[in-house]
Amino acid sequence: IASIRCEVRSADRVLFIGSESEGTCFVVVVASKIITLGGKTKGKKTHILGGGDRKETGSDHASEFVFRVEEEWPKPGKRNRSGGVFVVRLCVVVVVKWVVSVMAEIPGLEYAWESALERTTPVMLKTVVTFVLHELFYWGCYVPFFVMDQIPSFRKWKIQGDVVNTGVTHWKCAKLIIMNHLAVVLPLVFVSHLFEGVSLQTDANLPSLSTMALQVLVCFIIEDFLFYWGHRALHTRLLYRLIHHVHHEFSAPLGLAAEYAHPVEVIFLGMATVVGPFLLNAHIVTTWVYLFLRCLQTVECHSGYDFPWSLNRWFPLYGGADFHDHHHKHYSGNYASIFTWTDAVHGTDEAYRKWKADQQRDRDNALAAAAAMNVDSSSSGSGRKATDHAEETKSTRSGRDSGSVAAS
Repeated sequence: IASIRCEVRSADRVLFIGSESEGTCFVVVVASKIITLGGKTKGKKTHILGGGDRKETGSDHASEFVFRVEEEWPKPGKRNRSGGVFVVRLCVVVVVKWVVSVMAEIPGLEYAWESALERTTPVMLKTVVTFVLHELFYWGCYVPFFVMDQIPSFRKWKIQGDVVNTGVTHWKCAKLIIMNHLAVVLPLVFVSHLFEGVSLQTDANLPSLSTMALQVLVCFIIEDFLFYWGHRALHTRLLYRLIHHVHHEFSAPLGLAAEYAHPVEVIFLGMATVVGPFLLNAHIVTTWVYLFLRCLQTVECHSGYDFPWSLNRWFPLYGGADFHDHHHKHYSGNYASIFTWTDAVHGTDEAYRKWKADQQRDRDNALAAAAAMNVDSSSSGSGRKATDHAEETKSTRSGRDSGSVAAS
């Protein structure tokens, strides 16, 4: 890296001179410090790093790269003393920037959005299109779980495998959900666009993927916090008897029952879902992405399946079906919708943690008992082998003695 010379030609062009491998390495370091790969700057697309003109100069190469300054140049004398930490941070930054730059330039995405704006109005996008997408997301996310419910081999991953939801149960659940969607959700979607002060954006400029991802994460955090307190309030004696008992008709839930609830609860807890996008004044496309992920999450959470690849096994702060299934089985605790930290802070997951500890202890005892049985069986097998060997030796010796007597 030290052998490379760089010459700043203008505000957005720099000339690197050095071997190709060293030049690539230097560019990566610069990429993690001062540039953005791809993206947009004041409506003009920037070039992806590495597409400059290249000139042969003996064994060296000279290339021009187009970039956008994002941070100041690192001050001289300040170096990271931990080489390993620097390399890890460098790799993470470069990979993230590369993924964002590639996906931000998805061919046809902006054209499709501009075409949609030309063919419809912002009001239609916020109302009819949003409602239709919600229906597609919700029912579409349940289809894989419905198929798995029909295949017996998947029952080994069911948390409450002894409970089978019949076709009558599915139809009862579907009827109430359809009624709630048409009589409650659809009017609320139409009313929501009237509040211009907190309306969603529908402009032609799509947000970057990094902005979209950050806003979706914030929406999930807001929803989880509000849902926890609303859900906990519904478990007070009066509200549970009047409203929330409908949702708990399924002690062993299925994915379709995620939005099976009293109409008042649909409004009450549904507000927790939509507050985030309105507070952030998010783009309507960001809201649609968030809506899809929220539908997928709540259907998976009520599916009753705990697979080896489930997200809660890889990301401990995510509750998942295992966390929420315990709530339906015992009718209390685990009030949060997505994450586990709110219940942990307020101690409302104590019964769940005790149940998990008991499960782990039972597994450990079973493994210990199986190991003890293997030891006993192996030791008894060795004893039998020793007895057989002794009898065989004894018979052999008696045969030799008989032969000696006969010979005499």
